[in-house]
Amino acid sequence: MLNYHIFSISLGALGIILLVIANKLPLLMQQIRVIKQKAISKKKELERLEKLEKTRAMKAAGDKGEKSVQFLLDHLDTNIYKVWNGIYLHHHGTEHEFDHLVVGPSGLIHIETKVYSGELTFTPNGIEQVKTDRYGNRHDKKILKDPTGQIILHELLLKKILNANQLMDVNITNILCIAHETAQIIGSPVNPSIFVCKEPALLHIINEQSSSIDLETQNNLIDAIDSAIVERRKVAENA
Repeated sequence: MLNYHIFSISLGALGIILLVIANKLPLLMQQIRVIKQKAISKKKELERLEKLEKTRAMKAAGDKGEKSVQFLLDHLDTNIYKVWNGIYLHHHGTEHEFDHLVVGPSGLIHIETKVYSGELTFTPNGIEQVKTDRYGNRHDKKILKDPTGQIILHELLLKKILNANQLMDVNITNILCIAHETAQIIGSPVNPSIFVCKEPALLHIINEQSSSIDLETQNNLIDAIDSAIVERRKVAENA
């Protein structure tokens, strides 16, 4: 009989405990959901900050590369060449940013600067980048977007500007300059008309271009570029 009473009391206590748990369960589940949501939010914030930091680092590297190329272009004879760095050009609703433009005896020279490191192999699918560690071990292989497509789009806008100013016969030379000391360029882009070089060879390529326009045409070309330049803030407003 005693065991029966103890068993009954135990069942009653268990029932009370289960009832309490049942009453507390929604609150407990809500607390778990809140904790999980905070964890998810924290993870997303960390991912956002990491992405932002990566973007800032890439921009800083790009800015450094462009400054390095600009430093080289500053050595061109100002009596022969006119140089623009980091400008936006606009024509009939189309706006592009250009890293560097040069007007000289050969016509118009368009230079796109990229800060790519490692082995850079041009393929039909893009640029295959392979980095190596300090021991020479290859790692971190990936495909980069081939900037030659962007260069061609820029060239199309330049041609429209030239055509609008009766300068359609002016030659446009496109150069992709890789501004990183560890870069190794392998092969050439699908479009063979685009020069690809590292910084040390840039001025040599510019100076080696054959003269094709006279001084009057050069001045008209400079005026055409100057008239197409828009301020960066105006581009942002139109975007």
